[in-house]
Amino acid sequence: MPMAETKSTALMTVKDLEAKYPDNQFNRLFPSTQLVENVQRFQRLNIEIVKIDPDPKAQEVFSLGKTKVGNNWVKKLSFTKTALDKIAFTMGIVWIPEKCIRVDDRSNRDYFEFRATALVTKADGQKVELSNTKAIDVLAYVEETHQKLRNELEDGKLRNGFGNNAPMFKPEDPAALKVIERRTRDREIELRKHGLSLAESGAKNRLIRTLNVKPWYTEEELALPFVVPRIDRDVEEMVADPATRAEIIDNGSNAMKKVFGNEDNAPPKQSTPEDSVEEAEFTPVEETTEAAGSEGVINEADQRNIFLEEVKSMQTDERIKAMDRMIKGKALAHPTTKKPLDANQLANKPSENQIENLMWAYDQPTPEALVDDGFPA
Repeated sequence: MPMAETKSTALMTVKDLEAKYPDNQFNRLFPSTQLVENVQRFQRLNIEIVKIDPDPKAQEVFSLGKTKVGNNWVKKLSFTKTALDKIAFTMGIVWIPEKCIRVDDRSNRDYFEFRATALVTKADGQKVELSNTKAIDVLAYVEETHQKLRNELEDGKLRNGFGNNAPMFKPEDPAALKVIERRTRDREIELRKHGLSLAESGAKNRLIRTLNVKPWYTEEELALPFVVPRIDRDVEEMVADPATRAEIIDNGSNAMKKVFGNEDNAPPKQSTPEDSVEEAEFTPVEETTEAAGSEGVINEADQRNIFLEEVKSMQTDERIKAMDRMIKGKALAHPTTKKPLDANQLANKPSENQIENLMWAYDQPTPEALVDDGFPA
């Protein structure tokens, strides 16, 4: 299963969500009974489904020891930083790195305190900044562990091993004291080794727990996926609304102007020698002849000669295209049969005949009702 699966859904009541995602099949993280009722225009209710691996080897959970549930002892599994980040992402929680820091003075090797801060999206879509801290006092936890084991021994509940089949120690058994000391020492080493990580995950867990995440789960519970309803922006509806779409486009245009500048207010381009040469090379020069007259108009004879030179430089396929355009532009027909001329037939001649036929077509008058499509009339 992927890290998180998103499903969009139509508006549903909390009861609808509870019916669709029963608690015997899902771990439900519903932050508010008003969640669905607070969905506004341009918002959408999305359902996130995420799976946490209950195997500590996957490094998504770590053991907090065991607890008795009914007649059975079960493992207490809490989320590691990896799992907490996964849950936080699913819930729309965004950690603020510069505000997720260790806050103790680090003078005591047996004390760790961490503050976690994040932006949290409320049920109405509003984002708020929340913080929480967690302290790990190694000596206090060690003393608590030692006292707990002594109480179990006095009550005749301390087992020589783990599991329901392990025998109970008798209160006067000297071997029990050695077991208590060994387990207490193991706990002390574990806390010193992972104290900072436990403080960080504890702070984040406390913050996330405000959205109904428990401090620990059993293996059986973690076998079920987590389901999280979340309110997001409905971009499709926003874009479909003409007024909102226009505003988005306008904001995008303004952003581009801020980055690239407003063309209307841009300073005039400074010319360079290279620009002058380039402009000179590409400035069209009006063709004139000695007989052009004072107004610079090319006479018909010179115009025909120019077209003739163009025809001579054409390839056969170019002459066929030119002939076809000439026939259509002048509505040319065979003088005898009055049938429309065929450009391929007229051009399917030796090069001299191709040129001759094209110049004949050029010399034919253009009907006033037809528009010149690019060739001289």
